[in-house]
Amino acid sequence: MHPPSGRHTSQHRQSLRQRLWLTTSLLALLVIGAWRLHVGTDWLANTLLAFTLSAFALLVWSEWHKLWRVRQAYEMAMLAAHDGFWEWNPISKELHTGSRLLEILGYQEDFLPDTHAWLKLVHPDDVALYNAAVAEHLKGETDYFYCEYRVRAHNGTYIWIASRGIAVRDRRGRAYQMVGSVTDITDRRNHQEAMEFLAHHDDLTGLPNRLLLAEQLAESIERVRQRSERLAVLFIDLDRFKNINDTLGHRAGDQLLQGVAQRLGANLPAGCHLFRQGGDEFIVLMSPVADLSVALTAAGQLRELITTTFSGFGADFFTSASIGISHLSG
Repeated sequence: MHPPSGRHTSQHRQSLRQRLWLTTSLLALLVIGAWRLHVGTDWLANTLLAFTLSAFALLVWSEWHKLWRVRQAYEMAMLAAHDGFWEWNPISKELHTGSRLLEILGYQEDFLPDTHAWLKLVHPDDVALYNAAVAEHLKGETDYFYCEYRVRAHNGTYIWIASRGIAVRDRRGRAYQMVGSVTDITDRRNHQEAMEFLAHHDDLTGLPNRLLLAEQLAESIERVRQRSERLAVLFIDLDRFKNINDTLGHRAGDQLLQGVAQRLGANLPAGCHLFRQGGDEFIVLMSPVADLSVALTAAGQLRELITTTFSGFGADFFTSASIGISHLSG
């Protein structure tokens, strides 16, 4: 492991040194010229002025060197924490990134000169969220900037990052600099999304489970009441499913359940949503539905799909289903 001293960082430091000495030199020339106009060529006065300017230049260099060491220490800390460093000017939009941040994204060179280049990497669905978080902090509405969003890596895939930072402000409270870090949270977000999916979906069939059914049914009931519409709920119970488990084993029963879920899901009538209630029971939510006859027709179609032969484990499965219907008018 090595400190983040990529070419983009060294170039930035060299640029800072050049600008510092250029500014100091110009200042020295201007002061000497102004002094000579007023007091002539007095040797003692010029000598004192030269010493003064030298001391000033040494002070400026010392302060710059301290700043450079602080920044280097910060970047090394970010590297040790596997975080990437960034620095942004909200006024000029100029952006500087540490080598670790580029490494997280899979890039070798710094190609991000400003905000516009960075926004091109942000996932389109996350741009508004990111801009809002930045704007809130710049306005002083938040103590610090924090946002979790997706950015496009070098290989074309999107990764999740957590970006945090804080603004440096002038006496009027106006932000003229923001510094912060970025952490790759892709694994955590993927795990979180997987857990959220399993909380609302059946792990055997992948269908929405009874928890998601309860949420969507409550929303549908409220919607049909507000719009004076109708909905129907179809309760599907596979016939003699226990016999398949007892004679062919639970693996065969699981395969049949998966086959039923796939077949019904691929052939649902318009406006229908399929859920697994549990065991050998499935639920179809129809919202909105024109009238009860539409629900009856759909039930007949679904029953016909279920009674068609299922093949697997070297054998054919034959089953049927009992379907109950609940109809609600808004």
